[in-house]
Amino acid sequence: MISLLVVLAATANIGVAWGQQTDPQPLPSEQSALPVLAQYGTAPSQAAGLAILDRALALLPQPTAFRGQVVCTRAALLDAMERATESRAGYDQCRQLRPDDPNVLIPIALDESTHQRPVEAARLLMHAAAQHASGLDAVDPGTMGTIDRQLRYIDRGSVANDLIAGLVAAGYPRNDPSTLSRYTTIAIVNRLRAADTAGATQLLPTILSPSDGIAMLIDRKFAPIGPAIEQWAGSDLSVQRRALLSATRAAFEISNTDEARLRFADALVETGHDREAIALIDEWLLTPATPDTAWDRNMAIMHQGRWLAEQGKHAEAIKRMRAALDVPAPLAVGSENITPNLVRHLLFVRDYAGAIDVLDHHMPTSDHVESPATMGYFVALRACALEGRGKHAEAVAEHQRLDALYRGNLGAQNLAVACLGSVEEQAQWWLKRVQQQDHTETLVSLAAARYAKANHLPPVSLEDAMLRRIENRPDIRRVYLELGRDLPERYAPGLDDFRAAPLPPRRTPAPVSAT
Repeated sequence: MISLLVVLAATANIGVAWGQQTDPQPLPSEQSALPVLAQYGTAPSQAAGLAILDRALALLPQPTAFRGQVVCTRAALLDAMERATESRAGYDQCRQLRPDDPNVLIPIALDESTHQRPVEAARLLMHAAAQHASGLDAVDPGTMGTIDRQLRYIDRGSVANDLIAGLVAAGYPRNDPSTLSRYTTIAIVNRLRAADTAGATQLLPTILSPSDGIAMLIDRKFAPIGPAIEQWAGSDLSVQRRALLSATRAAFEISNTDEARLRFADALVETGHDREAIALIDEWLLTPATPDTAWDRNMAIMHQGRWLAEQGKHAEAIKRMRAALDVPAPLAVGSENITPNLVRHLLFVRDYAGAIDVLDHHMPTSDHVESPATMGYFVALRACALEGRGKHAEAVAEHQRLDALYRGNLGAQNLAVACLGSVEEQAQWWLKRVQQQDHTETLVSLAAARYAKANHLPPVSLEDAMLRRIENRPDIRRVYLELGRDLPERYAPGLDDFRAAPLPPRRTPAPVSAT
């Protein structure tokens, strides 16, 4: 479980003015516990703090709100001590006494996600958001994204969309404009399905991401507010591009956190400044790595590898990602995300033996990924590598295993079809996917492939190459134009992240401090 601050204090070294500013106040019968709790702030260790809380709880036998606060603090302390099972039991007890407290609901929700129960996690998070919107600010957007994907892997996209609509209503996430933009487009779809065009239109100013603007301009499901979208987008989405850069740059300069740095770099890429983004990450990677920064650094290396590959620098991307897999264990946290992306690059340059070698030596186990369905990516990657080596029967067997065990992982299925399918099979796969309710990404990907092909841009992925093969088939074009539309020319550069028409940065990237 992820440690959060409960209403009493932080978990590791908690200093509390017991009975002075806590809410609720102890009852007269509970006053005897205050001298014991007063020792908590000076406890020499977590173990000593736990013993103090246990002595206090012995003096608080009644199921009151004040006892609930102490139980919550004990649960959070157990979490900090990495005693997850006991911590969860404590939060469950606390919830009985404080059923509407986001500081209780959120850690239980995250534990539900850890144990692959995303529907219950979503229900708890929606309840927490309804009670106190800002309580969600303690949840990292990456963690929320995990719950979203877990729901979609098990075909509970409607629950995921309802959760996201609730998050948007709560203004979450306040510090990540790109994620908030993506969530807002989903909330807009929810409102349009309810025929609430006025409510959908009101959400448009929240969107800063030009990529989400491109998606809304393509997908006809947004047609009921199409004129408002075009007015919002202006002549070339330049207002949104500047706003996204400004917001992410400001967040980085104010906080100087690793997460904010990566969000700023992502925004630079999305607005056509991939070279600046790569340089920003390069500056950071010159600073010494520590276990505390390992996750974010490895995520940055993964992103940077993709950006380099999109510039045609596949060898450099592969070199950097390989190096990230060869670090000591304390610095390898998050490297499970690098492995499949490195294999993708190796497959793209047709180093099939290298791809299999990475899979053989660096594939994570299912307990180190966000969902068992995630393992489907590794099955698909192995199928692609085997097909590349001419081992068709073995590749087909892997594809069949993927279909049998990981049918809900549509990204993995898509990759396998790109590697093993005939052109006819690839076209039929696309036609099947685009009939799903959440088909916006399917439409946008085809539009991007069509734009890149027309402008003689090199393919950037195996899936991109597949879409270029099928994009001009009459059956594909007919269905595409039924569900989507070709972008007006003034917006088309957004299909390639505005690389052909970047806005000039107003300032150089913020300095990177040593960590």
